[in-house]
Amino acid sequence: MSQAILGIDPGSDKCGVAVVDLGGTCHCREVVPTSDVVPVVQRLSTAYPVVRIVIGDGTGSEALIQALREANILSRLGVPAVVDEAYSTEEARRNYLLEHRKGWRRLIPLGLQSPREPVDGYVAEVLARRYLREQRTGQGGGMGK
Repeated sequence: MSQAILGIDPGSDKCGVAVVDLGGTCHCREVVPTSDVVPVVQRLSTAYPVVRIVIGDGTGSEALIQALREANILSRLGVPAVVDEAYSTEEARRNYLLEHRKGWRRLIPLGLQSPREPVDGYVAEVLARRYLREQRTGQGGGMGK
């Protein structure tokens, strides 16, 4: 992997984080307490060749950007791109269910199933992929809101 995007789904209690390469493959997906997100971002941006941070525009995005700035993470990666979170949870839920569709779960329609764990990491992955798609199609700059 030559370069990657670090997607973050900020929340008041927990945050989803995901590392997605420029081809769209997810290499890491986690759900962490909001209080731990800055050290996790520091760890992942060091462990992977992260060139851009992408943050959902929902709850806590401004506070998270400020915390990343104060931790001096943005001096290397620049201002995070802010991406529209509309329907990202629904898309993430579907991705989770499709990925975990094994055994008897294949027989039950997705709309009748529920994820067995929080999907915040999947939301972060969706946000990173949205950013990549925007960059490829020239829609939005992904910068600020």
